[in-house]
Amino acid sequence: MSGRARGAGREVLWAGGLVALWALAVALTGLGGDFPLNDDWAYAWTARRLATTGELRLLDWGAPSLASHAAWGALVVRYFGPSYVLLRTGTLAFAGVGVLLLYAIGRRASLPPPAAALLSGLTWLSPWCFGLSFTYMTDVPWLTLMLGAQLALLTAERGQATRLLVAGTLLMLAALSRQFAVMAAPAAVALVALDARREGEAGWRRRAWRRAAVLLAPLVVGFVAYQAWYTGAHGATLANRSTLRRILSTTPLDWAMNLSCVWHYAGLWVAPIALGCAAAGRLRGMTTPRFARIAAGLLLVFVAVDLLDSLIGAHGRLGLDRARQPLMPYLSNTVYVLGIGPLTIADVYLGRSPFPHRPWAVGVALTALSTFGGVYAATWLVAAGRRVAMRLAWLRATAAPADAAAGEDVARDRALMVLPGAAALHLAWVCGTGSLVFDRYVMVTMPAILWVALDGARGAFGRRGAAAAVAVLALGALFSVLGTREYLGWNAARDGLVRALEARGVPGDAIDGGFEVNGPRRFEAWIASTHTLYSPGDNPWWVARPSRYRVVFDATGPYPPGCRKIDSRSYPSLYPGEERAMAMLDCEPAP
Repeated sequence: MSGRARGAGREVLWAGGLVALWALAVALTGLGGDFPLNDDWAYAWTARRLATTGELRLLDWGAPSLASHAAWGALVVRYFGPSYVLLRTGTLAFAGVGVLLLYAIGRRASLPPPAAALLSGLTWLSPWCFGLSFTYMTDVPWLTLMLGAQLALLTAERGQATRLLVAGTLLMLAALSRQFAVMAAPAAVALVALDARREGEAGWRRRAWRRAAVLLAPLVVGFVAYQAWYTGAHGATLANRSTLRRILSTTPLDWAMNLSCVWHYAGLWVAPIALGCAAAGRLRGMTTPRFARIAAGLLLVFVAVDLLDSLIGAHGRLGLDRARQPLMPYLSNTVYVLGIGPLTIADVYLGRSPFPHRPWAVGVALTALSTFGGVYAATWLVAAGRRVAMRLAWLRATAAPADAAAGEDVARDRALMVLPGAAALHLAWVCGTGSLVFDRYVMVTMPAILWVALDGARGAFGRRGAAAAVAVLALGALFSVLGTREYLGWNAARDGLVRALEARGVPGDAIDGGFEVNGPRRFEAWIASTHTLYSPGDNPWWVARPSRYRVVFDATGPYPPGCRKIDSRSYPSLYPGEERAMAMLDCEPAP
């Protein structure tokens, strides 16, 4: 057998083993039942309407572009049925493709097979990607489309027009799912320009402009045409109308807090890599003591500020605010209070019902881990940022920088522009357009941050370090499986409680079942009464109005005055040996 054939066989084994591991995790988790999760009922509404009427309509408060997402969802609905389980399966199919794409990107970016597999595994078996793969949310399909575009860019080494066109088309489809994909365009154009200059000084600007035009044509034509058409036909969505206002209202303190929050995310993501370096005894060489002290200090200052914010109640009195997760400033929305999804029961929002988890003990441990990882994430990201800045400066200079990559290092140099370059632009947009950063908003940057860390730790692992990194990956994957099972479980329990009450003749919009219950039921009632898709201002239809029947997490009480438990359903707990249950309360109105 030739060396090339043996190499291809090893690649197939690595990629196949990675997909098998991911598929095993999915099988152990299960698909849940026919109920919505998080915002996906709103996106399913658009897909079902498109499948049945041919009309594309978005809910007013919906932030994503949603066109390409609704299109594939409509195909699933049309040919297989409107079940949330089927739509969930479609997202899982995107995730399976994403597993392979990210492994291929790692190999193209000159990572050896074990490191490329670690890159893909740490991303797709993380609680963020894994948990969202079980929803009909846009996050996972969007990430997969972005990875496809990045892989096409990395393979278009001499500006092959076909591959640039494929990359541009995939970027367009990603932008038609979530408009933030346009943030990757400047980094893609910079890569095209750098490639053109590497090929020779003569006429490089002309080559760069021509290739950039091929790359951007699908994105500009498709995305701009869609936005113009939809705005003209149905009006701008709430998210698009408020973009400029959000940018202008973002304060320097918002920027600082948002960046600190993202920094903690990055620290948590790269912690397995930092622990691998520590196990190999190579951690000291990764940063200087002075840099480590400064980075750790800044990270802990953010934790202290966030902790004070959690402890000081609405009236300025010291006391635990149960509507926040203490000491876990970065676990917001997707990984929420150690579940794999937001706890969307109204009582939890209002702080009246206990969380089903104990955030303090695990919160302290995770914050320590994210602070430790954050020190080394900052080290690797700062080094990567300097190299990106030097490459961009080359486009204006007369000669290449002294450390310009050559030979086999060109692959790393090109990946540096495509991965962290695009991630930096996306993070700048997210941090500069609001006072809150949900973890799923920045999830798309996880592959880039992990690649920077693996590239920075190149050669530092050894066998002990690799074993430590794989062990942490396995623990994270186990948490993803158990947490997602619980998330699906409590949603199934809630769905069973609501359906049982509806079977007794109680209207669905008279039950306070939380966001995923109130949203679709009360939205349909809102359409019927107002004949508009726009939400009713200061009393949105997903927020509970006074309801006789109420779903709560606490199945043991005590309950609010006048409320009694009439039904309960158990669900699997994240913690072994513990029993969890949800209850339906009957809260008769006061006479």
